[in-house]
Amino acid sequence: MKDLTEALRAIASDGKLSILRCLVKSDMTHNELHKALGISSSTLSRSLKSLVKCGIVRKEGRYYSLTGMGHFLTEYLCNLEEIAESFDIVSSSRFAKEVPVELKPGIVRLKNAERYENPYEALLKTFDDFRELSSYGNFIDGVVVDGLIKYVWLKCAEGVRVKSLVYGNVLERKVIVGASVLCRMCERREDVEEVLSALRKRLEVRVAEPPVQLAIFDGKVLYLQILPDETFEAPVFVTRDRKCIKWANCVFEHFWERSDEVDYVSKLESYCAPQLKL
Repeated sequence: MKDLTEALRAIASDGKLSILRCLVKSDMTHNELHKALGISSSTLSRSLKSLVKCGIVRKEGRYYSLTGMGHFLTEYLCNLEEIAESFDIVSSSRFAKEVPVELKPGIVRLKNAERYENPYEALLKTFDDFRELSSYGNFIDGVVVDGLIKYVWLKCAEGVRVKSLVYGNVLERKVIVGASVLCRMCERREDVEEVLSALRKRLEVRVAEPPVQLAIFDGKVLYLQILPDETFEAPVFVTRDRKCIKWANCVFEHFWERSDEVDYVSKLESYCAPQLKL
């Protein structure tokens, strides 16, 4: 492999990436590439000579093929092209800056996901997935809805483990709303102590300010919203693609490791101790 700067310069000129796309599929001769691309024979010859010189393409007999680095660069550049075309939201978000380099290309896996321009429509869909939740849930969100809070608690009581990464500016509201949920449960003579015990065992809450909201249910379904700076108005992507969900779990763990622990249950108890007589 020659100098990387030289390789990128060679790819950047007109028509080179289209040649590489053809060679990703199979080895091809000069004539096959000429017919597939519809460019002049002399231009194609110059382009191939340049790509061979910088170590992206090799020639064996009549056939041209990608080198190992050629495959890597072609896939990476095609991913960048798809990101630029499909995810304009990334340009106005901290997401690309804060996600580590090895996770950045994974965003392309969202291209086949369902896209909801109205975030509240996607939020309503999560209730069905909460009902099916049976093993674990990973969440990053600034949503404060008493119904969802109670769903999480009841699932913890059923044995589900939950990691919840909360935005700092909504933590107090989550505590206040959670306390009101506890009080209503107490008024209906539900077993509040059993719920609190389950939360201590199976609910982990941390605080951070990541540029994304997501929900992963049992590793089977993903809701993901890349947030523009200073707003929650952005499309939500929903998918059941396992590779995409695996990537999103890695994104979640990246932000989870950089967050601050919070004793959420103690805050709940302190807030509503007089009503619950704890």
